[in-house]
Amino acid sequence: MPLATLKISQKLPLLIVGLAILSAAITGVIIVNEAQKDLVHAAEEKLVALQASRVNSLSNYLGSIEQDLSSLSKLDYTRHALLDFMGSWDALKMQGNPEKMLQKLYITDNPHPTGSKEELDYAKDDSIYSQVHKEYHSWFRHFLRQRDYYDIFLFSPNGDLVYTVFKELDYATNLNTGEWKDSDLGNAFRAARDNPTADYQAFFDFKPYAPSHGAAASFISQPILDEDGIFAGVLVFQMPIARINGVMQVAAGMGESGETYIVGEDRFMRSDSRFSDESTILKVQVTDTAVDRALAGEEGVHIVADYRGISVFSAYGSLEFHGVNWIVLAEIDEAEVMKPINHMKMSATVSVLFVIVVIAMIALVASRAISKPITQMSGAMDELSKNNFDISIPGVERGDEIGQMAASVQVFKENGMEAKRLQKEQIKVEERAEEEKKRVMVEMADQFDSQIGGTIQNLSEAAEKLQGASIAMEKTASQTQEASNSVATAAEETSINVSSVAGATEEMTASAQEISTQITDVASKATLASTGARTTSEKVDQLSNLVNNIGEVVAAIRDIANQTNLLALNATIEAARAGDAGKGFAVVAEEVKKLATETGQKTDEIEERISEIQEATRGSVVAMQDIINNIAEIDEASTGTASAVEEQNAVISEITRSISSVSDNAKQVADVIGGVQTAAGETGQAAQMLKTSANDIADLSNSLDQAVNDFLKQVRGG
Repeated sequence: MPLATLKISQKLPLLIVGLAILSAAITGVIIVNEAQKDLVHAAEEKLVALQASRVNSLSNYLGSIEQDLSSLSKLDYTRHALLDFMGSWDALKMQGNPEKMLQKLYITDNPHPTGSKEELDYAKDDSIYSQVHKEYHSWFRHFLRQRDYYDIFLFSPNGDLVYTVFKELDYATNLNTGEWKDSDLGNAFRAARDNPTADYQAFFDFKPYAPSHGAAASFISQPILDEDGIFAGVLVFQMPIARINGVMQVAAGMGESGETYIVGEDRFMRSDSRFSDESTILKVQVTDTAVDRALAGEEGVHIVADYRGISVFSAYGSLEFHGVNWIVLAEIDEAEVMKPINHMKMSATVSVLFVIVVIAMIALVASRAISKPITQMSGAMDELSKNNFDISIPGVERGDEIGQMAASVQVFKENGMEAKRLQKEQIKVEERAEEEKKRVMVEMADQFDSQIGGTIQNLSEAAEKLQGASIAMEKTASQTQEASNSVATAAEETSINVSSVAGATEEMTASAQEISTQITDVASKATLASTGARTTSEKVDQLSNLVNNIGEVVAAIRDIANQTNLLALNATIEAARAGDAGKGFAVVAEEVKKLATETGQKTDEIEERISEIQEATRGSVVAMQDIINNIAEIDEASTGTASAVEEQNAVISEITRSISSVSDNAKQVADVIGGVQTAAGETGQAAQMLKTSANDIADLSNSLDQAVNDFLKQVRGG
């Protein structure tokens, strides 16, 4: 409903309430937006600080692991333990397979359940190894538990895992040549072995580790050197997942939904999520833009959809440790960050509604105080509009704007009464003027009839003559156009015929050019074939010479075989003369004789094959010469054909030029005839327009005559 159609009693409350709503809404939006900006900025700064704190804490903890590894590898206690374990290992090796023996003693027959095998201090087999194990195991186990490492390993220089605290499937195996040599534990051993310096450390990121039943495992290693600085073995720590989680999952300052975690370069988690009851390491992949930016070396905070698909504020940065790049993320749900803003929006909405209700009530009271006298005044004005001047105007005594309006209405009343008196006098004046007007109009009509009647008659006669001329002109233009159409049709048929001949000529030209191209291609290929055939003939000649040389070699082999056979025969005779002393020599002579005989047989077979090859080679030489001769004839024929095609192309080109000239002349004729047609058409159109104009003039003349007569009747009739 338009605002102008509403009453003031309705309009005033609506305007007041509307302005109140608008002002409250604008104020609320500004306040909420500013508060939201401040809150988001504070949350982002808090996340960035938290992420930096986690990076610093993680870096410090990884540094403590490096210190533990370095200190333990240089400790005399560790060196002595390694040497004692290696010595007892060698003792077991003399008795059998140390791997099977130790895994049976400390894993299979271990009375403690899986996951608690480290509780066994020694096996009661009275072996030197078990005595060494009893001496050192409790100390290493205490160190492991105190520092929360997953496992500690001692390797001999050749890769034997002579000791481990936790006792899993890799225990007592060789990590250089055994089943687990390709694991990261094997890589950690070899990295330290290949860099036998006092402070070298190698780190390998988390990967599934089969001896730990596929669980995620990470290793850090360092060489153990003896008192003389000679490489003695390797010390390895299996990284403590629980302690890393402890660093990353500190709940202080994280709110209900906040968390920090590590992501590797493969985008899989390297620490567990605080929202998962199961391990998420190497199981959950994080692919949001925060990880992309961190991998690109950037730091910052963005709103992203996290690995759960939930919108979060994510602060990101990276941490480098022994060449491995980890991404450290600090995140909190966007809903939690925006929760205070939502409460503020709700409070602001309730406050605005309350203010609107109060203002609406005030507006109703105020509007009634204003609208009631206006309504009364409106009723008085309505009576005045009905020429009822016997009423009193309400509110004249008021001193405000409504009183001023009432005074103005009072003036309207007085003016209305005066106008009513003047109206009566005006009626009398108008009656006298009307009589004078009729008299003057009759005189003007008579004068107009005498002047305009002759002019209208002349106009009608001119229109009739113009109609006759336009009809004759239209007939002449029509005859001219019919004649030009006939000529244009003939010219068009001529042009079509010439175009058909030109098209056929173009097709003939294209065919001739295609034939010329193909003949040129045939000649080129014939030349290539001739060259190839000559080359092949030369190769066959070389092959024939080589076969002849092989025949000479075979003849030499035959002579050697015959001589060998003769020597073997002489040796047999001499062995027979020697009696028992020559029996051994006779056996050798017999074998030599057999070998010579077989050589002769193989030589005969080779001579037969060579004869066949020589015969085939001679046939190839003759065939290749025939091919060369045939290709030469093809080359000559293609050359002649190409010349004939070139002559045909020249003749066709001349025909094409002649046809093109005829086609141009036909087009010129068609263009001229087209101009004639256009001119004739335009003449016909002009004649038609002239005829139409003449008809219009005649119609207007008749209408004008009728209008003048009607006008005169009205004027005279008054």
